[in-house]
Amino acid sequence: MKRKLPAKVEHAVADVHARSLGLADEFERDLRGAVSEVKTAIMCKAGCAHCCSYPLYVSVLEAIPTYRQLRDCGRWTPARRKKLQAHADTTVALAPEIWLLSLIACPLLDNGSCVAYSTRPLTCRATYSTGDPLRCHPHRMDATPSIIPKTSILEALSKEEIRVFKSLDASLVSMPLSKALLAAEALCEGDLEFDALNAWVYKEYEARR
Repeated sequence: MKRKLPAKVEHAVADVHARSLGLADEFERDLRGAVSEVKTAIMCKAGCAHCCSYPLYVSVLEAIPTYRQLRDCGRWTPARRKKLQAHADTTVALAPEIWLLSLIACPLLDNGSCVAYSTRPLTCRATYSTGDPLRCHPHRMDATPSIIPKTSILEALSKEEIRVFKSLDASLVSMPLSKALLAAEALCEGDLEFDALNAWVYKEYEARR
């Protein structure tokens, strides 16, 4: 039987996930209307994965639905977990600039495709380009920008997460997706209690200082 988190934590996960989906839908709708008016186009296509090497930080509440999807569809394998652990060990205290320069790809990327596409984080859902896809490459971001700014909706999600974490008597901590997924596994499988999450995260970061 699959372990359920405490009811208040399950509600928190649902609230954050719903807010993320709502913001993503609103952003895409507005963006498609805007590009239509100026007669341009969104250039993102399947197989283009330059943005999957950008630094990606999420909270554990945003990561839990992704972990559960991977687990339930049989993609949370020992090999996948090993890949996630290696990615987390590399990025957990890495400066974003070095991450970009190092071309560290998302550990959920397989042959140019995301294995958790339907539950991907808001940052991923709201990443769109209207320019030459080559400009999205991390080493070419100094050229004419082609990624559509999404700061406003990411800030909106952050405000929701701060509120939700506060209701749980915890502080919002964002971490690399790989580390957040490993934390999600520990919570969902009973190896970590939510009340001990922040201490667990800080201990991980302290070990790498």
